[in-house]
Amino acid sequence: MAVPNYVPDEIFASKEVPHAAKSVLLFLFRATVGWNKSSDVQISLSDIEKGAAVARHTAIHSTGVICSCWQIFTKTRGQKGRQYSRYSLAALTAEQAMDRIWLVGDIYGTIFPTPEQLAKLPCTEALIRQARQSYTEKHD
Repeated sequence: MAVPNYVPDEIFASKEVPHAAKSVLLFLFRATVGWNKSSDVQISLSDIEKGAAVARHTAIHSTGVICSCWQIFTKTRGQKGRQYSRYSLAALTAEQAMDRIWLVGDIYGTIFPTPEQLAKLPCTEALIRQARQSYTEKHD
């Protein structure tokens, strides 16, 4: 199991993605792929804060973009009162992942939307589908 090539090629090379968000992504890879696990890894928000050396609000925002917008990982929230969520490496091909990241860029004008942009227009499957359909109609 290895980190997909599109991650260093596109995400880490991008000036649009803040260093702190790259640290969160690296931590998630380390906690999963680094331990030869691709799914169902329990990670608390505090673990992410400490492991990536970021503030709580940065950990929350970065995992939101990584999981909801880019969908490199899927996140299943723990039960109320639990202190962890379960993270799984998404089963995306490099092409699917890049398609998704580019669509996020088309929607928000950047591949790493701000908290304000996400509050105004949450990154949902319906939004991604709509952007993909709009892109396909323009380019067919």
